[in-house]
Amino acid sequence: MFNRPTYIVLDLPDAVSREIQQIRKDLDPERANLNAEISLIGSSGVGVISPGQPFRRVFNEVDRVAAEFEPFTTGFIGVDCFAGTGICFFVMDNFEIFNNIHRRLGEADIHYEPVRFPYQPHCTLTLLDNPLSEQEVEKIKAVPVPTIKFLITTMSVYSINPDGTEPVMRHSAKLGGF
Repeated sequence: MFNRPTYIVLDLPDAVSREIQQIRKDLDPERANLNAEISLIGSSGVGVISPGQPFRRVFNEVDRVAAEFEPFTTGFIGVDCFAGTGICFFVMDNFEIFNNIHRRLGEADIHYEPVRFPYQPHCTLTLLDNPLSEQEVEKIKAVPVPTIKFLITTMSVYSINPDGTEPVMRHSAKLGGF
């Protein structure tokens, strides 16, 4: 059963993940080495997976939803921040595919905790504890946006410590069911 904050994400290719980690070293060194991924469930739209649910049921639902979507190409189109927080991120293109996956996971037989932000497909750059000043937000928004396009092929379930560290991959599913 789940007993730690648990998220569902789309995994970035290793080369892209390393590039994001390098950018994070200047912005949020404490979390620079955490996996870089695209958030689906747990930070916006719907919250983390509610505690006490059986692993197998959640993993079966993730497998089912992942099988509904073929691998796809995406990229980053800008930098934004959640207002009044220390959370900044790369904004994704292809909003529709992310929104569709997020919606299908929300309809799955998985229970989630509430969050205060509407769904925004994103790749986190900073996850700072305190809200950022306007100057800090402007500095982060000036970060050069990588122009590479990349293929998304897997959806994964990660649990972390309550402080946002020590991710543990619980499950991974190939898009398209392959």
